[in-house]
Parts: sequence; structure tokens; C-alpha cells
Amino acid sequence: MFNAIIADFDDKNLSKLNSIVSKKGLGFTVKAKLSDGLKVLEYITSNKVDIIITEIDMPGLNGVDLLKEI
Repeated sequence: MFNAIIADFDDKNLSKLNSIVSKKGLGFTVKAKLSDGLKVLEYITSNKVDIIITEIDMPGLNGVDLLKEI
């Protein structure tokens, strides 16, 4: 089982992505749904994450800058 987090500033997108990623048999457990890159960065410093699904255009820290930080 892989630990995943989803980052998107739109609640509807977070919900849709969560439904897709959480489907049985895919092997993913969504551990967090976050609204900006700064929250993702904070989360991953103290939690094991295998996969990050992120929006590119987010407040705080966008997806591209988040990946550079990681």
C-alpha cells in the first residue's frame, strides 16, 4: 500500500481526486488532502509519503516550486 497526499486549492477537485485515488485495488491510501504547497511541505517533513498529486497553480507555494523544494 502506498501513502499518497493530494494538493489542490479547489475543494471539488480534492474530492474528485480523492475518489479516484482511493478506489479499491489501486494500492493507494490518501493520508491528507491539502490546499497549498506550504502545507504539503510541512506535512511531508513529519509523515511518510510515497506519492504526491499536486496542482501546479496553488497559493502559498505552487506545485513547481514545491517539487524544487522537495
